[in-house]
Amino acid sequence: MDDAISGLISDLRRQAFPLKDTPEFCIPEPFVKQLLRAAGVRTPIGALVGPAGVVTAAETMQAPFVLKAWGPGIVHKSELGAVKVGVGREELDTAGAAMLKTVAGFGIEGAQLYVEEMAEPATEILFGMISRPPFGTLAILGMGGTKAELFGAPVVRLCPLSAETIGEMVDTFNGAALLKGYRGAPAADRDALIATILALAGKDGMVQQLGPDFAEFECNPLFVGPSGVIAADARLILNPEKKGEAPQRAPFDATAFYTPKSVAVVGASTNRKTAWGNRTLARYRALGWTENLYAVHPTAEEIDGVPTYKTLGDIPGGVDYAELSVAANLAPDVLKAARGNVKTATVTAAGFSEVGDAGNSLEASLIASAAEGGVRFIGPNCMGVYSPGGRQAFSGATSTETGHISAVLQSGGLATDLIQTAAAQGVRFNSVVSAGNTADVRLSDLVRYLAQDDATQTIGIHIEGGADIALIEALRDLDGRKPVVILLPGLSATGGRVAASHTGSMTSERRGWEALVAATGVTVTETFEEFLAALVYLDKYRDQRGGADESVLIMGLGGGSSVLAADACDAQGLSVPILAENLQARLGDKKGGISINPLDVRLGPAGPPAAAREILDLVLPVQPFADTIIHVNAMNYANSVVPGRLAGIDHFIGLLENLTKGTAPHTRIAIVVRNLGHAPGEYRDLIRNFIASATIPVFERFSDAAAAIAAAQRFDRHREARKA
Repeated sequence: MDDAISGLISDLRRQAFPLKDTPEFCIPEPFVKQLLRAAGVRTPIGALVGPAGVVTAAETMQAPFVLKAWGPGIVHKSELGAVKVGVGREELDTAGAAMLKTVAGFGIEGAQLYVEEMAEPATEILFGMISRPPFGTLAILGMGGTKAELFGAPVVRLCPLSAETIGEMVDTFNGAALLKGYRGAPAADRDALIATILALAGKDGMVQQLGPDFAEFECNPLFVGPSGVIAADARLILNPEKKGEAPQRAPFDATAFYTPKSVAVVGASTNRKTAWGNRTLARYRALGWTENLYAVHPTAEEIDGVPTYKTLGDIPGGVDYAELSVAANLAPDVLKAARGNVKTATVTAAGFSEVGDAGNSLEASLIASAAEGGVRFIGPNCMGVYSPGGRQAFSGATSTETGHISAVLQSGGLATDLIQTAAAQGVRFNSVVSAGNTADVRLSDLVRYLAQDDATQTIGIHIEGGADIALIEALRDLDGRKPVVILLPGLSATGGRVAASHTGSMTSERRGWEALVAATGVTVTETFEEFLAALVYLDKYRDQRGGADESVLIMGLGGGSSVLAADACDAQGLSVPILAENLQARLGDKKGGISINPLDVRLGPAGPPAAAREILDLVLPVQPFADTIIHVNAMNYANSVVPGRLAGIDHFIGLLENLTKGTAPHTRIAIVVRNLGHAPGEYRDLIRNFIASATIPVFERFSDAAAAIAAAQRFDRHREARKA
């Protein structure tokens, strides 16, 4: 830590006063300015006002002045009449007395005064940072002043910031045009602004040095002009001092969880063969477990041919993994009785924290019992693990084929849906975990393992409140290494705390996730369909990069439908550029309604199956496209059906075969089959069955295809940046 900053931190604590309705503490502005100067940030020349009065304090300063009141209870100065600008030397004492009287009218006693030279007029911007779980510290850059929220969305990024990230923020925030010299005005000193923000939010910046003390910081306004940057106003909020350390958890043995060498099932019955525990035993038997499979029962010697022991702690040699299929109230005692004999477990029962206060104490008991028994567990309120290579499966996960995607979902139902719906797209999984409440083993524990797992090439995550700073750090570590798709339903558009500044009110949960996307290249989706689409696309093109052009070509029959495809791309921030003029001329010689992009092409029974491939072979050597959307109308195919023959499906298969035979076009292709759900049942079933074996991903909605392409292009950018 910088000695100048370190020496001020204890002094800051002594000057802090508690904020109303929060456990946090506010540092008065004069002392924040001391900290800024120690960090290398320019502030106006100023002085505390002593008993001799304001005029004496300002004796060596140049008029005009800014007069401010500070002290306990003064946070938003404008609202309390605690700031006055443009004060002349002759009116300083009178203005100071009036200001103290005004703030006293708001019930604030003991306020003091601070006087500063007025900063040179310049563009007013806001720069702030806030500790916002689960993201850590977020930085925000936007237009400043008292009406900062009215200037449109600011730019929000994750701290610590690099000089490159700061440059991107400066060039894209809602006041960027003003800094570049709007309507003939001189341009602001961009380098000075980047250096100032780096001193505050960089790897070794002021906020990083404050560490866990830090809660919130804001410079508003930060004057930025041709002659540099000056912090005209500043606010700093500190957390209450933390005492004690969080208890350390035993390491999570992910290998024992995903690929156990021994398994125990708790909850099988001797007389109810349909009990969940019995069905679990049957699943393991079906997966080939004839040895090292055990049951736990208080009296039985065996259940369904499986040897039985009274407790988990009684199993000779211990087990890697135990599945608890028992009622919620019994689970704590089961784990406590493990006595260090079990490495990992799944608690499937519901009735814990997800039901509110009634289940919170039971979940706390479960955590304590697991710690006493030496067990790390998944759940409760979950379905456990599906890992074909490790002979692990839960209900609904029946395929034993191994794939390249690993997913962690807090919902058991969605975990089953994911496996089954992905199978219809021809996708298989390396693993899928239904993690439930994540009371012990967190999402971050699982994601960190998957990040190092060579068999996992793409990661999917579903979050329902289980995100923590460790997960955010794991995702930052994954930046550019493996693609990650997050399903985040019900994402709030509002902040989760009472804020003491514009920074707090403008850094909502949604903007936090947007900052994570910008920092890491992960994809965040809010619908299951787009989550699945992105995973399918990334999986099928795991060995193919889209190229540096980051553009999309759209072709299909029907100009109106193509416009919808372009709209879907636009909503995802994708580029759909027009074709080069020489290409337009060459395509114009072809029959059909060729246009400039989207291309109106006869893709359907009325045109040849090779039409799409011919267009790509003509376009791509001249103008590359990272991705291509090819759309067809299922109803056109269905209407071409003649008695006893399904010509439409033959044509559709021919279209896909032409796109993949020989040397594949150097573009990733997404096929969109419109109106498939309205096609006749026999035809619909045939084409959906074919989709499962197709090497090209096929979707039924433009929005899903666009979301998938955006995910792939986002990862492309971050992968290339990591190499640079």
